[in-house]
Amino acid sequence: MELLHERLAGQLAQLEQIQAARYQLNSVRQELRGISEDPDQYIQDKSTLLLGSTKQIELLAQGKKQWQQYRASESIVYAFSPGSPLCVLNASTR
Repeated sequence: MELLHERLAGQLAQLEQIQAARYQLNSVRQELRGISEDPDQYIQDKSTLLLGSTKQIELLAQGKKQWQQYRASESIVYAFSPGSPLCVLNASTR
């Protein structure tokens, strides 16, 4: 009984690999169909996707830079805020 279970588990793993490969193959076939039907439209569509991705990357990079600037200025503001450990320490040493 255990041998049968091991064989079935092995076949299930193979079937899962085959299914993943089949899905990938169908995706490639769909891309090829799109290229062969209208190459100019395919190139235009991919260019549009690339442009959109480039804009998203630029926005993310800009957001990251702004966040880093905010974080850098936040530590300066925090250091000079009343009640902060640095100010309390300075006040107590006076």
